[in-house]
Amino acid sequence: MFPILGFGTNLYPKLHDVMNNNEIAPHTAFELDELRQMWIHVSSKLLEYFNGMTVDQWLEKHSNISEEDFKKEPHRNKVNVVLHRLIHMSHHAGQLALIK
Repeated sequence: MFPILGFGTNLYPKLHDVMNNNEIAPHTAFELDELRQMWIHVSSKLLEYFNGMTVDQWLEKHSNISEEDFKKEPHRNKVNVVLHRLIHMSHHAGQLALIK
């Protein structure tokens, strides 16, 4: 989310690479404690950025949409990206609940 929201580069490029490579099982690429620390670090940095954003900044276009398309579809803004990521996470939380 960092590049999409204009917060800089991914904090853990290796994590991104593993998640986008079907040949590597994510649970074998990292230790649980390492994943937990990455989660905490990324979450705290996102919260830091989110707390510093104004309403106008939330409503700006994200980096995955062109200026032209954003003029046609202004709802494709930064807040929309975060909402969709949260919905996606909720979906996976439901999946985890089913396998317990």
